[in-house]
Amino acid sequence: MEKIKSEVQGNTEWDEREKSLRIADKLLIQCQELAPAIVLLFAPPYYPAVNTSNDPLVMESVQLVKKVANNFGVEVEQIHYFNGLCDLSYVHYKDEANGWEAFERNTPVWGEVYSIPFADMLQLQAPVLNVGPFGKDAHQLTERLHIESAFVHTPAMLDQLIKSMLKKTVEVR
Repeated sequence: MEKIKSEVQGNTEWDEREKSLRIADKLLIQCQELAPAIVLLFAPPYYPAVNTSNDPLVMESVQLVKKVANNFGVEVEQIHYFNGLCDLSYVHYKDEANGWEAFERNTPVWGEVYSIPFADMLQLQAPVLNVGPFGKDAHQLTERLHIESAFVHTPAMLDQLIKSMLKKTVEVR
């Protein structure tokens, strides 16, 4: 097992996903007597689901963002689930059943070329809000960005949001 993992992980042309699949493939070749077989595994990256829509700070921030957008005659809609990859997933991780242990056991490259500090993430518990510009087909060849949304509306919303949060921080001290 270690020889196979070492051999695969030594290939610098493959990313963590490819290495995960190659390790599973090589193991199946070694165990042909088990075929046909179905292999279930996790391949990086992993972004835990996060939703802090009901957090009072997030709810207040959403109202502020909507107000600023309304000044431009733009209607902003809150979406309670961001169905993409988002680094915000790491600052409000919840798992009371140690579910990450299953992830670690079933990720072929775990601990060698990929890891996530699950225990540390549990300590953060920060409310999250993702504010960004309007566009279409994110992360695809056909991706388009609404210029006014990206360079006028969103900066104004973020400016007011940050100032509001800084004001709250000063008031708390």
